Amino acid sequence: MINILYCLDENYNNQLSVSLLSLLENIDEKLSIYIIHKSESNSNFLPEKIKYHRNIDTISVFKFFKNIENFPKLNKAHVSEATYYRLFINEYLPKEIDFLLYLDPDVFCTNNPIKYVYQLINEMENKDFDIAAYPEILRKSDSEKLFQKLNMSNNEYFNAGVMLINFKNWLEKGINQKLVNLIDDLSEDIQFWDQDILNSFFDGKYLKLPKSYNYVVNLFYNCDEERKFDLENICKENVFVHFAGSHKPWTPVGILSKTAEIYQDIYRKLYKQKYHLIHKWKVNSLKTFKHAFIDGKLSELKYPLSFTSIFFKTLIFNKNRNI
Repeated sequence: MINILYCLDENYNNQLSVSLLSLLENIDEKLSIYIIHKSESNSNFLPEKIKYHRNIDTISVFKFFKNIENFPKLNKAHVSEATYYRLFINEYLPKEIDFLLYLDPDVFCTNNPIKYVYQLINEMENKDFDIAAYPEILRKSDSEKLFQKLNMSNNEYFNAGVMLINFKNWLEKGINQKLVNLIDDLSEDIQFWDQDILNSFFDGKYLKLPKSYNYVVNLFYNCDEERKFDLENICKENVFVHFAGSHKPWTPVGILSKTAEIYQDIYRKLYKQKYHLIHKWKVNSLKTFKHAFIDGKLSELKYPLSFTSIFFKTLIFNKNRNI
């Protein structure tokens, strides 16, 4: 049985549910789900459609109890302290677990990963790898500074949004404490939070995942480019789609991308709204709406009238959110 791990706070409860449903609907066997949460200690916050899904074996929720407010680069970041929780998984998860598939809650499944995950587990066992991850950044002139700051000697930097973890090795080698020790050493040079810590520590010594297992969509940089992509092919050719960056498929800028439908379509199956919409900064949201209206992008949405209604309701009644 595959074990799945998420780490999050209350701002990502809905996104977690969508991520879970996307996974559960694409597989053909039961899963054990583990959640390390900032404020929840049981699964009551999850929709019944998740808790009683046919492919759920167990759901275990652990409330994070350590104080990590002083961890680097959290002030005014689009991520929360929960990004560091996975450095402490040894303090929460059952020791009998051998392997874990870690997913960020902004990662969504489009095809069945199970068969390949079992293949990866066998390869990791045979070659004694501690993790498997997708190398997102190659060492080039424009990225050299990142590698130097993290004291990395290899030429690849992985994205930690999808990781297969050899938890048995994690415990036996005391990896968590080694990672925590690195935080003080790198605190002034960290840019991408615990992902930098993980890359500095493993420094190329990991099993490489294919891009299809962590297909990164960065709406902040590639929103216009993503709108040109064939959504059907993205879903067909990839297994996990990862919405990295500060703009997400539930923010005004993100929703204008066709790829946002990967998220919004599953959201509609769980909740009774046509769109999940969160405003990070309301003034910026209004500017985005104005440009989308002028450029005709609103009419390209699946439900433009519903989006407009939800946009102004959430703008008036909801507070700005750190997402």
